Amino acid sequence: MGADRFFMRLGDGLIPLFDLVVFLWIPEDIRLTRLKERELQSYGSAVEPGGSRYENSQAFLRWAAQYDTGGMEIRSRLLHEKWLASLTCPVLRIEGDTTVEERIKAVESMITGKAQTQSRA
Repeated sequence: MGADRFFMRLGDGLIPLFDLVVFLWIPEDIRLTRLKERELQSYGSAVEPGGSRYENSQAFLRWAAQYDTGGMEIRSRLLHEKWLASLTCPVLRIEGDTTVEERIKAVESMITGKAQTQSRA
């Protein structure tokens, strides 16, 4: 069970403890390229045509390609957006092909801004 499904079902009791949720979205072409590279790194030639994991890998990539357009029945942006809308804590959206450093800076800025807001109260 992925972390998204865990928190969207079994982990609901933990949600009130969240201080911040970070939603990271990467454009489909970049996301799929990275997934293909990870499949190759993890399984080598087994994911290439004729390989023992080729069909599984292709099915996984087809499934992953549905993220932006899929409905509520699959792990999709629509499903995640619904879950994000239900949260009471701040949600930081990081969208696009950002670097790790940019992501860290965005989170730090959000935390710092939140801390400053809380200290003024």
